[in-house]
Amino acid sequence: MSRRKDFWFLTARMLAPIAVVVFGLAGLMKAVDVYEFSRVLKLWIVIPRPMTPALAVAIPMIEVGLATAWLVGFGRRATTVGIIVTLLLFSTVATWQYIAYEPVSCGCFGGGRRGGR
Repeated sequence: MSRRKDFWFLTARMLAPIAVVVFGLAGLMKAVDVYEFSRVLKLWIVIPRPMTPALAVAIPMIEVGLATAWLVGFGRRATTVGIIVTLLLFSTVATWQYIAYEPVSCGCFGGGRRGGR
């Protein structure tokens, strides 16, 4: 492997645990106040209102579950793919909300406020 590839490989190996911990902490912060997170989700026009209570419980569980699995080394590749897919899905929905409607707080680290700008 070249020095350049070694650098990027080692950088990714060092930053991945930090990113996973942030992902897991975001899930924990949502889980601490599910009611507030549900309220934030109701502000999103692209999310059907009847789905918000279920999503308010499922999203933190998925985030904490994936982060925990990654940190303990359970199916690390599959877990990494799961985290990437989750982030891409969240990003797509947030972009859709931002472009098609008004920006709102994502509630990424728990509660939020109306108006993301």
